[in-house]
Amino acid sequence: MQKRLFLSIILTFLTLSNAVGQIIIEEKPIEDKPEPKIIDKANRASDRDVDSVTRLYFNSNWSSTFRELKPNGDLFGEELGTRADETRANFWSFGFGLRNKLSKHFQLEVGLGVSRNGEKYNFEGQDTNFSYTTKYNYITMPIIAYYTYGEEIRFVAGAGIMPGLFMSEVQNQEWLTTKNAPGKKEIKTKGGSQAHATAVSSALFRIGVELMYSRFWSLYFIPEYRIQLSNTYSKTSDYIHKANAFGFNLGLTYQL
Repeated sequence: MQKRLFLSIILTFLTLSNAVGQIIIEEKPIEDKPEPKIIDKANRASDRDVDSVTRLYFNSNWSSTFRELKPNGDLFGEELGTRADETRANFWSFGFGLRNKLSKHFQLEVGLGVSRNGEKYNFEGQDTNFSYTTKYNYITMPIIAYYTYGEEIRFVAGAGIMPGLFMSEVQNQEWLTTKNAPGKKEIKTKGGSQAHATAVSSALFRIGVELMYSRFWSLYFIPEYRIQLSNTYSKTSDYIHKANAFGFNLGLTYQL
């Protein structure tokens, strides 16, 4: 009797254990993982066009500058003399600013930078040599309207105006005398000089390409032609001087 009772208790326990085990071991259904969202090039380009309203740019400009020089037609003018033999000179300029998107194809750029232009002179005689390079330095604020076309590689064309505030004129002279004694001299004229105009203005014409290599960054190469509209010197100076240039702009933009 006791054995039967004992066996009944064991069988009951095993039966309950098996039922509980089935409940505990019962597997939960595996949830399906969401498939990764694939964004094609068209979507990326569309997102970029929507988001890229304002971009910060950093610009470097190389220019081969050449000037127009003639005697001042007023009472103060004099002949060009040796200055008639001046030639073009090459300079680097730098700047930064903001480019704002006005519509799908039009942008407006406003910046601040340091711009340089100037000329060279070189005389080689039988016994003596003399040369100089003149550099005019300005703080400038270019304002340019652009037309753009394309997505990842963009065609860029623009025109604008660049006011400039005169900072300094620096002339570096070098010579060699009959005794083969070399010499050097730097002549510097700072802003506020009566010989120079306080400010000048130039017209800018640009055409080039821009590579949008990510949503936030782009790289551009834009050749430029620049025409100075006003005289470098003051009204009472001996000459009327206007610096023109042909060169290129190389820079980066970053989406804000």
